[in-house]
Amino acid sequence: MPVFRDPGVLPWLALRSRPRPASAPDAKAEAMEEIRLTRVVIQAGRQAIVTEAMDLTPAEMETFWPLYREYRLEAAKVGDRVVALIERYAANYDTMTEEAANKLLSDFVKIERARADLKAKFLPRFRRCSPPRRSCASTRSRTRWISRSSTRWPIKSRW
Repeated sequence: MPVFRDPGVLPWLALRSRPRPASAPDAKAEAMEEIRLTRVVIQAGRQAIVTEAMDLTPAEMETFWPLYREYRLEAAKVGDRVVALIERYAANYDTMTEEAANKLLSDFVKIERARADLKAKFLPRFRRCSPPRRSCASTRSRTRWISRSSTRWPIKSRW
């Protein structure tokens, strides 16, 4: 079972993977379950990376982790939009018109914009509860982890 380490890569993979025929509802259900489980694995890995990189004091932990959980809940909603985009892509792959493809691409950009807006919304709050150097270290660690992992992502049909 492939493990995608960053939810932001899922649309990229979906747009470059040839889906299975729509006549296989079991395959679709299986793929959706795989996406759900992959998101659980991603979250666990993300939490471990942030924990290691941040090296927070007990006092900082009391303010950081509730805020982080709030941020991740909102980020999961953005991730849900990514999954919905992938579902639409897969469902319409064989009959996709140029108009539908343009709509998918526009929606993808909107999702990426929402992801950036969410980060901008939470940044001032994170700055108040942990030193900026630690936040930078956390971001750098996650980026390295994603880079290392991306070389192992299999790209193959999921639908």
